[in-house]
Amino acid sequence: MKGHLITCIDVAARHDFENQRYVGLGPFYPNPNATKRQIRKRLQILWDVIADLKRVERGDICFLHTKGSIWGPYIFKTGFRESQTLPPILSSPKLTFQNWWDNRDELDNIKMKDYGYVAAIDKPEGCNSNGEDLMGLFLRQSLGIFNSIPPRFMYGDTKKIVKPLLNHEISQLLEMVNFNGNWNIAPGPISPIEDFNDIFLDLTNYDGHLFCEKILEGWFMENMAINGKQRGEIANLIGNYTYYANSIYTYYTNFLDVIAYYAPHDFIMNRCEPCKSVVRNFANDIRVFELKRDMLSDNLRTIDQVRRYMEWAKTILNPTAQVAGYIVAAGFDNNYRDFIRNNRDTNIHLLQYILKNGMLHLQLFE
Repeated sequence: MKGHLITCIDVAARHDFENQRYVGLGPFYPNPNATKRQIRKRLQILWDVIADLKRVERGDICFLHTKGSIWGPYIFKTGFRESQTLPPILSSPKLTFQNWWDNRDELDNIKMKDYGYVAAIDKPEGCNSNGEDLMGLFLRQSLGIFNSIPPRFMYGDTKKIVKPLLNHEISQLLEMVNFNGNWNIAPGPISPIEDFNDIFLDLTNYDGHLFCEKILEGWFMENMAINGKQRGEIANLIGNYTYYANSIYTYYTNFLDVIAYYAPHDFIMNRCEPCKSVVRNFANDIRVFELKRDMLSDNLRTIDQVRRYMEWAKTILNPTAQVAGYIVAAGFDNNYRDFIRNNRDTNIHLLQYILKNGMLHLQLFE
């Protein structure tokens, strides 16, 4: 079970979710007078959101974050789906910069409400339905009840619709909302949305490299899923992991691109017997990923970045865990080749992505 934190920008948005039970993603319509730089920036934000939503799978748990309160838990009924009736250029597989730039006059006149959504069903029995004030969480942390509070709980980030939760964070939030019920859930009201289906990324218009790293992130999220078309290919390189997330906040004020790990199925309700607090050391095999869209030629700075992420995983997640780091890029210069050859026992691996004829594949760089 994966966890997600839904950020609602205001109380009205939370009421919409409570009543309709889905998170929608609307298209971006560029103004004909928009510059290439403005369109590129907006598309990067949109791809960031799509990468978030691509993580969601049926049966995942989610919480709502609105104006300093946490609501939930809820259970997702669907993964991310997209409309089949929109013009092809508005479907996320076609979200290339050049497409949007060449058709900005036409797009300005299209008025569609939503083209993607994830739906949720009602809360499990036995949970607090009134929300929980975050100040209460901070107080409990000061009393030593919680191990940590993710910094992203402290502010509203409207660019991140559905943020990832690690397993110990799920446990903390379940305890925070006084959840003591069971997982037998009665379906709540879900707005009927027709002509939506699972649509896989189509990279036909790309060749060589991607214009945005978030597209690579979205590809990872989609293909690490249970029904991912290239799940086997990724598993052969990194292992068949049971949990993954993207854009995890670390102590280094950076967001870790992708994390994958094994976690016990019964972890969510585990407690430390002596202190009755949440068990923090939940994973014994962790993989961290840094994604780059271009060839790397930066005097090994990305190696140092991944080492810091690995140190964070050891410190925060599990000091006894086996942690490995991966760098995914379009290519690597000779400094990286020499590093791998001279450090055969390192836990850092280089993966090169090959993008040709609309297909993306990974291979080990040696």
